Amino acid sequence: MSDTESGSVGEPDAADGPHTRRPAAALWLVTLAALTVHNVEEGMLGLNRWLTERPWFPPQASHLSDGQFTAALVIVTVAVGIIAVVSVFMPPRWGIEALTAVAYALIVNAVSHILMSFVSWDPMPGMFTSVLVLLPVSILVLRRLPATRWTAGSVVGTVLLAFVLLFGALVPAQYLPL
Repeated sequence: MSDTESGSVGEPDAADGPHTRRPAAALWLVTLAALTVHNVEEGMLGLNRWLTERPWFPPQASHLSDGQFTAALVIVTVAVGIIAVVSVFMPPRWGIEALTAVAYALIVNAVSHILMSFVSWDPMPGMFTSVLVLLPVSILVLRRLPATRWTAGSVVGTVLLAFVLLFGALVPAQYLPL
């Protein structure tokens, strides 16, 4: 039985070519859709205002206009989209490792929304899609991918990616004239 028949996306044989890229592309598409829905919820439910109302939250979050915060959400979504497109055309192992890192980063993002909602006793915008979309999709994606060999570099890379997804886009967005 092949990897795609068993439900996971594995290393293709040299003869497989683009046919083995299709399952990986589908998983990337689902992941990107989940992130987009989550970011739309954050923007529409006023995550920027929610952050501003909590002085104990990192200070760069409260210095953004709503337009700058929306730009930060777009930056994150586009960055993951670029990683997705590039990974579909890279060697399969690279794409699988990149998707694994993104899925774990989204899990960290989702868990942070849930924890912050409990700590503040107020639902953080993005918490509902964290529970209903990000966690289930990320877990599904990870279950469909073959096991990834973790190295110190891949762990550091995943943690950095999670940090960038959580806060990294806020820094460049503050310099946009929005």
